[in-house]
Amino acid sequence: MNPQGAAVFLIDFAFSVYIFIVLTRFVLQLARADFYNPISQFVLRATNPLLAPLRRIIPGYRGLDIASLVLILILIVVKALMLLTIQTGGLPAGIGPQLLVYTLRELASLILDYVFWAVLVRVILSWSRLSGWRWSRISGRSGSGIRCRTWSGLRGESCSRV
Repeated sequence: MNPQGAAVFLIDFAFSVYIFIVLTRFVLQLARADFYNPISQFVLRATNPLLAPLRRIIPGYRGLDIASLVLILILIVVKALMLLTIQTGGLPAGIGPQLLVYTLRELASLILDYVFWAVLVRVILSWSRLSGWRWSRISGRSGSGIRCRTWSGLRGESCSRV
């Protein structure tokens, strides 16, 4: 592997991992997970340096952390620009529309990958003794209550089961 290929791989890997962590923070906030959990604490500490300044500028909306989504989009754009600069030696003219399409495609792919892996992990955990552990240990609530609060909060309704 040439040095340029190694740099592309390392930059792509580092950005992908950090984007995944920011998306995890968004999902944890959406599910109203317990942030005293060690995994949640790691996610908070890893994302706070970049997310705290954005939160001062971009407020949340109905329980959705819009700043996390904006940070994900910014990271995807920066990753694409860095990789393009390394691979081609500069940025071509008129990259804007192509960059927008790439960013939206990458975001959709990221969300689908995240859902796939979340479902796969839940299926694997359902085969073990840890199946009852998942929601009650992470959030301190039952799974149906989390779904009810999350979806009713997005629609602006109250949930009678909570």
